[in-house]
Amino acid sequence: MPICQDAVYTFPDMSSLVTADKYDGNSTSHSWTIDQGTPQHTNNNGGELVLILTETNNGTRVSSTKYVHYGTITATAKSGKWAGVVTAFITMSNIKDEIDWEWPGTKTTEAQTNFFFQGHVDCTSIHLS
Repeated sequence: MPICQDAVYTFPDMSSLVTADKYDGNSTSHSWTIDQGTPQHTNNNGGELVLILTETNNGTRVSSTKYVHYGTITATAKSGKWAGVVTAFITMSNIKDEIDWEWPGTKTTEAQTNFFFQGHVDCTSIHLS
């Protein structure tokens, strides 16, 4: 049963993450699953999670174990600046409703956003200055 409550997530260590294959469905035991890749932890600013992209790992992806029914989501991210690399922050439901933000690697003054609702898509490009 979902409970609506505010939450702030930081990563003082890696204890809030579990690999997706070991996640048992208990969202009180872990807040995030590691779906792909190997995130790294830093001690900067109380703990940052670094998601690494290499030529062989196809990037790193983590997913929340909590549902977000409404509200505001804020994240701080750094993107790569290489051709063919897209940094993305995505919210997605079980039925694939989706809101995402994407930063194309070589277009450092551009962000793109898409949202999908019941099979319909709308895409927008935003130029940053």
